[in-house]
Amino acid sequence: MKKTDISYTKTQQLALKSLSSLAMGFDNKSSVQLTQTEVTEIKNTLGIDLEKITVPEKIVKRFVRGKSSTMLKISKWYKGGVPYTENRYFEFQIAEVKHDHFDFGKIKTWDEILREGFKSGEVKSKNQLYIESKENWIKCGFNKLKPVKVHYEQMLVTATRAVRKAEIELEVINDIQAEFDNQLF
Repeated sequence: MKKTDISYTKTQQLALKSLSSLAMGFDNKSSVQLTQTEVTEIKNTLGIDLEKITVPEKIVKRFVRGKSSTMLKISKWYKGGVPYTENRYFEFQIAEVKHDHFDFGKIKTWDEILREGFKSGEVKSKNQLYIESKENWIKCGFNKLKPVKVHYEQMLVTATRAVRKAEIELEVINDIQAEFDNQLF
């Protein structure tokens, strides 16, 4: 292997060292513990989002036989400042997950995501949401109607802005893509 004269920043060095330790863990068949900072630097520097391409232990339903050992542990902090470790598993270790729509970071269309959400019951229809909301208001009483209404009106304005911005950005992306495609032919 030929050495290069590339120099790395501290964050790049951290990302490369962390990814190297993960690779060594695979090679040695041992568990590797990374901090949330290391995971973030791998994502920012190398574009590998370990949290998207792995599954947290709590949604694993069944492992592939002989592959249930934790390969990756991520050290995190609860909001109250209490540390905890999250066990994560790679796709080759998992036989089945609790959520059918978990896709190991693979890109899906919005239609596919919505269809799977409706199928699993995680995404509800407008009618289902209306019925649940009405039942909650009946249970809780109506003394907070005004402040909650103001809150939802503000949410609607914010969401409308976000949708408008997204529509404009998608239009720009489609136009650029069309121009790019035209240049190729």
